[in-house]
Amino acid sequence: MGALSAVVDTYLTTDPTSLDDVTLGSRILELELVMRRLAAAKADALRVFDARDASVADGLGTASAWLAARTGNTGLKTARADVSLGRDLARLPLLADALSAGEITAAHVRIFAKASRSLAVDVVADGEATLVPMAQRFEPAAFARLVRHWHAQVDIDEFDRREQRKIDRRGFSLAQTLDDIWHGQLVLDPEGGARLHAALEARARKAGPEDTRSRDQRWA
Repeated sequence: MGALSAVVDTYLTTDPTSLDDVTLGSRILELELVMRRLAAAKADALRVFDARDASVADGLGTASAWLAARTGNTGLKTARADVSLGRDLARLPLLADALSAGEITAAHVRIFAKASRSLAVDVVADGEATLVPMAQRFEPAAFARLVRHWHAQVDIDEFDRREQRKIDRRGFSLAQTLDDIWHGQLVLDPEGGARLHAALEARARKAGPEDTRSRDQRWA
């Protein structure tokens, strides 16, 4: 850890304004690669820490509670996601290897992990073999669509139930305040949200250089 900290210190003491564009670009990509690999290492360490119930010996009930408390500024929700990532990597060896190599992000792992938790081990293994190359090629949003398509094929009943739950959650509320301003809240399923987003983006482009409205104002 001392050697690792020394390398980090070297990076931090180098002024990025002193680097040419090519070197600066290479530095950014190197840092991205290392951060992905460190995310895998942290998740693996948390998995072992969690399995040993080491947090109990330190006076806290769960590994996520321990992480949130000991770091001081990590929210419990984030800590839980970090611990969950470690557990998921333990059952997803191909994704674990890809993250350790810096070939994918933690977001890719979480997307597949969420979709595969209720599936049989052999189905998950086949899905991993098929989808890891896709994760290496596509950013998380595109990968999520591929995983969604795969999940619909291997477990149509559960997929339909999930889709129905998304539809059931839809809602729209609109109320006028005492000063005549209208406030609203909107919850849409993925397809409906995507269609509305595309329609708003198409109609709310800036009118020209003189258009100083914010994006939210243009959407309104």
